[in-house]
Amino acid sequence: MRMMQFTPSTSFTCAPLGLAIATSLLLAATPNAQAIILVGNGQTVTLNPGDPREGDAAQVSGGMLIVNGAAIGEIQAAHSSGNPAQLLLSNATVNTAGSTVTNGLRNSTAIIQDSTINGRFALATDVGANSLPRSKLTAIRSSFGRSGLLGLGANAGATLESQGSTFRGTSGISIGGAVVNLRAGSTVIGDTSGLNISYNSTASGRTDNQATWGVLIDASRVESGSGPAILVRRSDINETVRITAQNGASLIGGNGVMIEARDNALLDFAARTSTLSGDITIADTATAKISLLDGLDLTGRILGPANVIVDQGGRWTLSGDSNTGNLTLGAGSDIFLGAAGSAAYPQLTVNGNYTGNGGTLHFNTVLAGDDAASSRMHVTGDTSGTTQVTVNNIAGAGAQTVNGIPLVQVDGASNGHLALQGRAIGGMYEYFLRKGTPGATNGNWYLTSAYTGNPCDINPALPECKPVDPTDPTDPVDPVDPEVPVDPVPVLRPEPGAYLANQAAAVQMFQLRRHDRGEPGFDRARIGTWVRAGRDQLQANVAGQVDARTHINTLQLGSDVWRWGDGRGQVGVMLGTGGATTQAVSTLSGYGTRGKVKGKSAGVYLGWVQDAQSSAGLYVDGWLQAARFDNEVQGEGIARETYDSRTRSASLEAGYAWAIRSSEASTLYLQPQAQLTWTDYDGDSLVENNGTTVEDGRGGGLNSRLGVRLFGQGTLQGNRVQPFLAANWLRGQRDASMRFNSESLNAKTPENRYEVQAGAQLQLGQRWSAWGDLRVQRGDSGYRNHGAQVGLRAAW
Repeated sequence: MRMMQFTPSTSFTCAPLGLAIATSLLLAATPNAQAIILVGNGQTVTLNPGDPREGDAAQVSGGMLIVNGAAIGEIQAAHSSGNPAQLLLSNATVNTAGSTVTNGLRNSTAIIQDSTINGRFALATDVGANSLPRSKLTAIRSSFGRSGLLGLGANAGATLESQGSTFRGTSGISIGGAVVNLRAGSTVIGDTSGLNISYNSTASGRTDNQATWGVLIDASRVESGSGPAILVRRSDINETVRITAQNGASLIGGNGVMIEARDNALLDFAARTSTLSGDITIADTATAKISLLDGLDLTGRILGPANVIVDQGGRWTLSGDSNTGNLTLGAGSDIFLGAAGSAAYPQLTVNGNYTGNGGTLHFNTVLAGDDAASSRMHVTGDTSGTTQVTVNNIAGAGAQTVNGIPLVQVDGASNGHLALQGRAIGGMYEYFLRKGTPGATNGNWYLTSAYTGNPCDINPALPECKPVDPTDPTDPVDPVDPEVPVDPVPVLRPEPGAYLANQAAAVQMFQLRRHDRGEPGFDRARIGTWVRAGRDQLQANVAGQVDARTHINTLQLGSDVWRWGDGRGQVGVMLGTGGATTQAVSTLSGYGTRGKVKGKSAGVYLGWVQDAQSSAGLYVDGWLQAARFDNEVQGEGIARETYDSRTRSASLEAGYAWAIRSSEASTLYLQPQAQLTWTDYDGDSLVENNGTTVEDGRGGGLNSRLGVRLFGQGTLQGNRVQPFLAANWLRGQRDASMRFNSESLNAKTPENRYEVQAGAQLQLGQRWSAWGDLRVQRGDSGYRNHGAQVGLRAAW
């Protein structure tokens, strides 16, 4: 081949790179052969647009080639006499002839910026050239390779620094031993794999810098069309493939696999501050460590004997059944066994030991009976440390368990402690996490809604549950016959107690008796207007498990609108407003909840007395009333629930008073009384945020009161005083109830209650009168009610 050498006398500044260099150009002169630009040792050649040999191939041996905005053929750059070649390409296009030709560096360096390389590119070194620098390519916003060919090969301890560049090919980048840093939006796209990694002595050429080898994917993307995003194969040198993904990195496998480690591969993968989706598969003979750290969010499966660490705020959501080697869950980190809110129940098998360092396991569970569907973890080795557990109820209606719903199976030493974080609620049942079953002591962990008789199984935070020093052993005693097993007691959550207390408060809030409107006899047959304020404090035990304390405040205002028969008959209207608050606490779990009711009422009343001028004789009284209520239930650690309710009520009351003792200054009366009150309670249905459907059951109904009132009437400076003492028997025919997921819960309010009441009515001059009283009620199951009221009445 005949060669010609051109030596221009001018210099050129490559603006994008800021370099001023002299140029030399070697061109082939054979008319029908492809010309080759030859750059020798110590020479610098610059190729600009419009140069006569633009588009020719180039061979650089120890010199420097600059291509500025021009097209060129394939490029080969190698060292010469110990001097590395240098390539500087800016806004250039490299067109490679054929599919077998490779552009590349051998113990040389290149900076390629805003350029396109149409073909393969390789980074290599000469065997035995350990004294020479390794090849290094800095690629800035450039494109390498094309589909069907290898995009880039990185071998021999070379370095690739990519800033926003793209690599395409059968494998986007093949790595036989190198430092590969993909940064600032770099993209690797392969037909069968994005990165294909196998450290081997042939491709590596030299291995003196193995400790620096690895792949960094920083705010960049690796993708494949049909295979894994990253394929790690067996290496014939003893070096682990280290891969780090961070800062919004993306790994997309065409087959759903992000990383595949094949037989005998060595892998150390760490990911942080990114959101990844896909599987990681590890061959049985491979050795792998997977670290999900520092805000990493992975959704996918891990399949194979990898040792997995989830720490520093890392998060792993299983998209299906998974298996690992040893598993460590660090503080502030989470493993979700199924996406939250989805009806997916993946199983996690740890073929090794599990260590909890304060992280949280999240289980999807249908909270029902023992055989309920649930995600689970199976540890074939030992457990240690502390782990928090949350349970996401997937439409579970709740049920009483016997042994419990299995969550964690431990085949080895179960030394780890699992603690339920938050609450597990299904219907009206409260679930708790417990090690072992009532019938067997084992290292497995179960969700149970049954009370075992040991409060520490329900609430380990109780003072009596703290560990105590062991006592000296005692002599064995003769065995006793086993006790007959009894049915387990369900553990109810306190919220149903608040719902039932709200119902009871609404039923009771605006009920009244004839004397709660004052003494009409003081009005001297005139129309009267009255107002009363009352407060009740109720204490009751709901279903034997929930202590509920309710405070009811009532304000009612009424007025006669018509009186007839010398004042013996009266008709009036009344309005009311009131509120109630309830604190309900489970005696088993210690969880609490708050109920709240606000109501308004309107009604009419009708009364008749035998003698309007005297307290003696017969009276008949009745009223009709309607009320509307806004209700609220706020459980501990769960969302607030609101709903509306209504009542319609009617009452009929009668009594007869006669004087049993009279004197010049006073008269003592005895007055038997009877009252029937009917209430229809109607509450809206609702679906709680946890999925429980709450429906009205029974409320109100017919209640009766039989009592006797002993009162005196005296004169004090022209004003009459009526102190009184009353005793009443109150009986309800309907036990209040509500339904939770169609399962009814009764309040178990005592059917019979007994009341003592004391107070006084006072006439304050010609027009005004006042009254006040205190009352105490008692009933079975710890029922208590302490009430008080004051009132004022004016005659017109």
